[in-house]
Amino acid sequence: MEKKISYSGVIMTVLAVAVLVMSIGFASFSQNLQLNGTAQVSTSKWHVYLDNSTYEAT
Repeated sequence: MEKKISYSGVIMTVLAVAVLVMSIGFASFSQNLQLNGTAQVSTSKWHVYLDNSTYEAT
């Protein structure tokens, strides 16, 4: 016996799962994040050298 699944049942199930996933995602991202500590950023040097570059017009 083969049971037919209606499109509305599939759509309702997909929507229910989507709402559940979005609510879990919202709850996890809406929590406060506390960072304690220090950080130091040193100066960086950007030395870019171009040697033997050529240009050909097309």
